[in-house]
Amino acid sequence: MGTPDYIPKAHDAFFVWQGNFYSRANEKLSSFKIDPEKFKPVTAAKSKYEQAFNRASNPEGANSSDRVERDERETEYKTVIRQFVNENIRFNSNVSDYDRTYLGLTVADGSQTPAPVPATHPVLKIDISQPQQHTILIQDEASSSKAKPAGVMQCEIWFKVSQEVPTEDEMAYAGSSSKATFVVKYKDTQSGLRAYYKARWVNTRGEQGPWGAMVSAVIG
Repeated sequence: MGTPDYIPKAHDAFFVWQGNFYSRANEKLSSFKIDPEKFKPVTAAKSKYEQAFNRASNPEGANSSDRVERDERETEYKTVIRQFVNENIRFNSNVSDYDRTYLGLTVADGSQTPAPVPATHPVLKIDISQPQQHTILIQDEASSSKAKPAGVMQCEIWFKVSQEVPTEDEMAYAGSSSKATFVVKYKDTQSGLRAYYKARWVNTRGEQGPWGAMVSAVIG
């Protein structure tokens, strides 16, 4: 399975990658014949890390201590993931190369072609037909279908509710979707405000493509 370089270094890329790894590993514990008890340290580290990441990513309230805590929790979480992979995945005969690629890990023998870095960007359209809800419709700029580009795992979406057009640094992570839609729900008190969105593709190795154009819509 190669060296442990499967874990992305950039904060945002790691956040997306770990979410994919965790959900898919948790889903496959039974078929991989891994004792669920061995996955509990990953769950505990994930919870602490995501709380710290969300605090540090708050464009209106984050400070230097929040970013320091995020870095510390991220380092701890990466260590726990590496240990889990080394002890339960690396030499597990129940885990195929396809499974390893599905988890976002490296396949050493080269039998799997590495997913390319996304070269295109998502195009977003916003359905405002439901009150206090934006349903984001996702499509690749180079395709007329709902299919993602080859090697793409999901669409990463960032947003901000703002009176003025925000800069990219002011936007916060909303979530990621492997489907052609993504739903964002709002409170009654936010009706009449405008929400701005931007998005980019992320491949199976956690590598991100270019940003698409920012779009916005009023919250109904």
